[in-house]
Amino acid sequence: MAGSEWRRLEGASRGGWRWVAAGVILLTLGLVSRTDAGWARPTLRLTRYWATHSFAMPRHWEVPLSHLVSRLERSSPTKKPHDAAAWQPPVAAAKLQRTFGWHGRGAHAVFDPDVVLRVARKAPVLAGASGRVVAIRASWVEWRVGDYLLRVSPVYPRVHEDQPVVARTVLGFAESRRLKVQVTAHGLPVNPLSASLYGTGWLSD
Repeated sequence: MAGSEWRRLEGASRGGWRWVAAGVILLTLGLVSRTDAGWARPTLRLTRYWATHSFAMPRHWEVPLSHLVSRLERSSPTKKPHDAAAWQPPVAAAKLQRTFGWHGRGAHAVFDPDVVLRVARKAPVLAGASGRVVAIRASWVEWRVGDYLLRVSPVYPRVHEDQPVVARTVLGFAESRRLKVQVTAHGLPVNPLSASLYGTGWLSD
């Protein structure tokens, strides 16, 4: 086979590995953000083993990918900070307008780290669980509940920074009929409507 043909095949192989590695990373992030902590760590460990041993990933991918998965494993929550039954809905009534996660196909797919709810304008927005306000801006409020960092927007804030809150504390009032709710744990996005947080039973059809 000619030298140019070998180089072409070698380049295609490297490109293929990049897609495989990207898929592994995205799958890991998706599973971690959608599963409870008890399942997150085993998922990360199995992904690391599959990527670096079972699939015989090339050497130049093994170190950075293994490092990333190890970092994600250290960052995953080790326990639920609160009993899911203790969480209250953020608003009295809402319809789900946009879900958490990937939307679109192929190169046009985008990841939304929040959910969008259709609510009544000026509806009271509640904390949902006991925690503490950590940041406030003109149109959003950010508060912490255990390992979770939550943000709602756009709202008219009615609390102050470092204020302790309980489930029924009114954080503010919805500025419009679209309310964004975003949750992270150790910097990783978490579905606000997962069973360990707000859940979905309170949403209207």
